[in-house]
Amino acid sequence: MQRRPLEYQTRHVPPSPSERAHRLTREQRTCAAALLRLGARHAAGAGFTLESTARAISILDSYIYGFGRQQLNLSAGPDMEPEEIAEAFLQAIPAEEYPHLREMVVRYALNADHDESADFEFGLNLILDGLERLLDPAKS
Repeated sequence: MQRRPLEYQTRHVPPSPSERAHRLTREQRTCAAALLRLGARHAAGAGFTLESTARAISILDSYIYGFGRQQLNLSAGPDMEPEEIAEAFLQAIPAEEYPHLREMVVRYALNADHDESADFEFGLNLILDGLERLLDPAKS
């Protein structure tokens, strides 16, 4: 694979759909590799039972894969402008039935400054906080 120049990697321009797909795939691979490195031995040494280790790896894998798939599906949509996709999405949410959901979508999800990486990190931190509660206090 050809490496891109540093100035290309660090510019603050929204990535194209193909760049987003490549970045998310790389993020997924990085997270999956971290899970494999974690391994049952390390998790058990930290206080997880074998069962909670298996469940922890499963939930993390599902979250990483699901988030990545959702992002790839959004970026690989029909040949429509982002504004057209947003309008079609909003039409599927009746304002009279779901006023709060529609407001959240308009003010947050469709905002140009919306940070998908921050969403991913927020969800991952929630999962990790929950997993931490499973630890055996005697081993932590």
